Amino acid sequence: MSCATAGNIKALGSAISRPLNVRSPMACSRLVVVSGHASDRTHPWSDPQDTSWYGLTSLPLFGTLEASAETVGGFSGGENRSTCQVEFDPFCFHQLPDLRTMLSRSAMAIVAFTQLMVGSAIAQYPGVARYDVDQGLPQSMVNHVVQDSLGFIWFGTGDGLARFDGTRYRVFKHDLQDTTSLSNNAIWSITALDDGDLLVGTGTGLDRYDAHTARFSHLRTDVAPDGCWQFLRADQGRILFYSPLSATFLTMEGGTMRAFPSGHGPSYALSTDPLGHRIRFHVWPDTLVDLDLVSGTERWTILPPEVTGKVDEVMPMQEGNLILTHDGAWIVNERGTAMPLPAEAGTILRNAPGRKCASRSPEGRLWFAVDNVGAMEVDEQWNVLQLHPLVSAEDRPLRLTSIAFDRQGNCWVGSDGKGAFLIAPQRIKFKRVVPGATPGWAPDSWFVRAFAQWDRDRVLIAFHQGGAALFEERSGRLSPLDVSAIIGTALPDRTISRVINDEHGLLWLKIGTEVIVLNTVNSKVIDRMDVMGGAFLLNVPQGGILIAQGRGIRRASIKHDRIHLEPLNYPGLQTALVNQVDRLAADATGQLWSSYVNSGVRVWTAEGERPLGGGWEILARAGPKLGAVVLLQHGRLLITSNLGLLEVDPDTHALLRIHTRHDGLPDDHIYGVLLEGDSAWWISTNNGLCRARIEEGRGLLDVRIFSTKDGLQSKEFNGQAWFRSASGRYYFGGINGFNHFVPEEVHDDPDRPLVRATRLWNDTGDLLLQASGSTRIELPYPRNEMNLELAVLEFSAPERNTFKWRMSGYRDAWTTAAAGTSITLNNVPPGTFTLEVIGMNADGVQGATQELLTVVVVRPFWASPWAMVLSGLFLVLLITWVWMRTYRRRMQRKLAEAERETRELRMRMRLARDIHDDVGSGLARMTALARSPKREQDSAERFEKLGDISGELLENLRDVVWLNDPRHGTLDALLIRIREHASDLFEDTDAALVFDLPEPLPQRPINGTFRRNLFLIAKEALHNARKYSGAKTIQVRWVEDTDGFIFEVADDGRGIGTAAPQGGGHGTDNMRQRAEELGAHYERNSTPGRGTTVRVQGRSLHLDE
Repeated sequence: MSCATAGNIKALGSAISRPLNVRSPMACSRLVVVSGHASDRTHPWSDPQDTSWYGLTSLPLFGTLEASAETVGGFSGGENRSTCQVEFDPFCFHQLPDLRTMLSRSAMAIVAFTQLMVGSAIAQYPGVARYDVDQGLPQSMVNHVVQDSLGFIWFGTGDGLARFDGTRYRVFKHDLQDTTSLSNNAIWSITALDDGDLLVGTGTGLDRYDAHTARFSHLRTDVAPDGCWQFLRADQGRILFYSPLSATFLTMEGGTMRAFPSGHGPSYALSTDPLGHRIRFHVWPDTLVDLDLVSGTERWTILPPEVTGKVDEVMPMQEGNLILTHDGAWIVNERGTAMPLPAEAGTILRNAPGRKCASRSPEGRLWFAVDNVGAMEVDEQWNVLQLHPLVSAEDRPLRLTSIAFDRQGNCWVGSDGKGAFLIAPQRIKFKRVVPGATPGWAPDSWFVRAFAQWDRDRVLIAFHQGGAALFEERSGRLSPLDVSAIIGTALPDRTISRVINDEHGLLWLKIGTEVIVLNTVNSKVIDRMDVMGGAFLLNVPQGGILIAQGRGIRRASIKHDRIHLEPLNYPGLQTALVNQVDRLAADATGQLWSSYVNSGVRVWTAEGERPLGGGWEILARAGPKLGAVVLLQHGRLLITSNLGLLEVDPDTHALLRIHTRHDGLPDDHIYGVLLEGDSAWWISTNNGLCRARIEEGRGLLDVRIFSTKDGLQSKEFNGQAWFRSASGRYYFGGINGFNHFVPEEVHDDPDRPLVRATRLWNDTGDLLLQASGSTRIELPYPRNEMNLELAVLEFSAPERNTFKWRMSGYRDAWTTAAAGTSITLNNVPPGTFTLEVIGMNADGVQGATQELLTVVVVRPFWASPWAMVLSGLFLVLLITWVWMRTYRRRMQRKLAEAERETRELRMRMRLARDIHDDVGSGLARMTALARSPKREQDSAERFEKLGDISGELLENLRDVVWLNDPRHGTLDALLIRIREHASDLFEDTDAALVFDLPEPLPQRPINGTFRRNLFLIAKEALHNARKYSGAKTIQVRWVEDTDGFIFEVADDGRGIGTAAPQGGGHGTDNMRQRAEELGAHYERNSTPGRGTTVRVQGRSLHLDE
């Protein structure tokens, strides 16, 4: 080892977080052994002031080494010095034991262990769960099990890495197309970091797993060959690894790595002491190296010859180092003395060839994983406390690779070919004696018939066709009881049909057709008597033992070491016992209760058979079979039966109530009941064990059902196999052994589970999750559907874990779901919501409330505060606008109606005025002419005037009608009317008419005022031209463009001179006034001798106004 190596190891400091137990096949490339006896030398990297040193010789692969080793006989005894010579070659074949010797030794060990474990093969072991490729592991060879800082369990296999959350696996493998995948599928170690990340040693190097992104990054070590890095220790950010591939130590601190050759051959069995100051590792074939990380020095010890076999484990102990090999187990002290392990653990380890692993639980208990044996827990005296076979004999061979613990104290055992096993001590609420669970003697049959008190500390167990045994309550050991030797006769079918204690502690046995009374203090038979085969033995409140048979009913007691029989009178019962009773029980009042398949339930007293009260008729056809009869606190009798738990009135014998599985019991077939405290009852059934309270008028309360997952021997128990010992321990026997417990010690699993989010996705794919803490997600509105997977990280019984969740504002009530159930969030309203979850373990113990997810749904623009204000303002404005529009329309309608009425009024007034002006004056003239004196000489002239007046009057009437007709409300109609009027006016003259009008005529609508005024202006201008101008040509012109319109009536007549205006001047004033009404400009131009032009000019909009 170089100077840098020891300097770095010395700088690592003291504390180690956890030991490493490495078990892999050994290589044989170099041999490093001790040369000389306790020889010292100073390593180049050690303290110069430290003069102690140990010799090291590094040899080639060929040659002979002579070494002396010091051995000590026992842990503290006389010294013995020996010298050995070792030869070796490149393949190291002749250093292995002879093959025939190995096979012979293995065969003998297997036979011995098989005899030790007789009857241990069962199909299912309580408290043990198995996880294999069928459940999601990438491979059935599991070499490493680690719990990370977030609470997940990680499995390292030979074909990938798997994360387990209690219900689901996430598998990581190398992907040639993905540079962020695992670098190699062969996992050599897993190191959990504080932030949830991992350091993973693979077959080709060291990877770092990012818990936030679930990606891997490969770390360069600059070591060749690189790979097979195994975690040794971590201290204040400094991590130490070792690789047997290159026999190199690797330190990592702050992202900086330094590699140091060990100076030895590869080692596959390494460990650190509890303080982390020293590393102990085995170097093939028989050297144990003790490396001091503080001083940089190392000590070598030659293992004694009795330590044989491949070394699997080196674990520091108080007495020395625990060495586990394929051949056995030893404690080797610093002087090299080997001592085999004592007691039961040593026997099992010596007699079980194969790989062996060891680890300590969080409580400090030592656990072993042994090939073809299983997992076992030992105490400080090396006694086996619990033995877990893990699989049945039919499923073997069983090759185990590792053993580790999670923070809850659950034990994880890896195997080669059978996945991983979970042993959950906290889920085992009841101690049990079942096949394979304890070493030593085992009965031929585990079917328990009865219990009885043997002495203060031991309980007699009677097995069906399995003899009897004594159970030591203090040690939990089961030892055989040779009843045949005690009573002097063989047991028929090796069965004790009935065993019972009397009030004096004497033991009464019914064996075949004989009742035997034993004094258990000296194991002597007091007396014996013959009985019929179907005789019943019962405890009665009067004392003694009731023996009921067809020969008679007697109370038996012991007087002067003899059985004394006192006849009892139960009229009718003796006859019924012959063939009408198959169950008989006594209650606390001395009444006897019997049942038979044909005759039903009957009750007997000294006065004879008593009538049953009401309620029994519902059970008459079912054929109830009675079991035990006990007295409830409120004076009722509680009777077990195959149809439920019966409540009976002891006086009237009426059946008051039947408790069945519909009331919460695990099954209707009830075997035994034991009272706990004042009101709680432990009830054994054909489908498990339960605890319940029974209150008068309320029935069963607080029912709690227990199954094989809680440690029961099986789900099926037996009649008469229930018992309370003198120490207050409860016993319930079944078809696969028995359970025993003190009720006050049956506790719920106290571990409060954590809940982690494992996956978040929507229709677009997976969303990124925070490894720990709360994840913030922003979602659009309204498309915001999202799914979330949650894991409840408590592994005592992960399949029964649950959680409850709520999200205030979205779902305010708590919702409970099984672990592994996905949460779907959809139609989340706008706002910010926090998902709260509470994990619950299999016993319903709740963890802390955690906030895992913050969901922000972006409000749409119309739901934002300012949008709400604007929407409110817009709504007010809209209402105002609608009201105003409605009001305006209503006003417009009224105004339009008023205008219509006004127009009609104006039209009528105009019509009246026009008629008055145009027609009235004509009529007045005609009337005046008609009233004038009738002279013959001027009659012709008067008639001619009348004709002119009447013609003019007719023309005016026609104009009045036309102007007030709404059908003529267009410009083209007006121009045509003007043209027609001009044509009619100048028809009888020589003047030529010229019309300068657009073609085609514009058909735009015009208002009535424009039509009337322009027509009257044209009419007046044309009338003046005809009457006064003497013109030869009359031109009527209409022009309209973007600037407006021009209407002209021009003539080439004499013009207007300085004389008085034509017609008195009223026509010009009328035309100007009418033009002003149109909003137009009126102009008259006249030149004497050249004619006159009347022009009206205005904007086009005046046509519509």
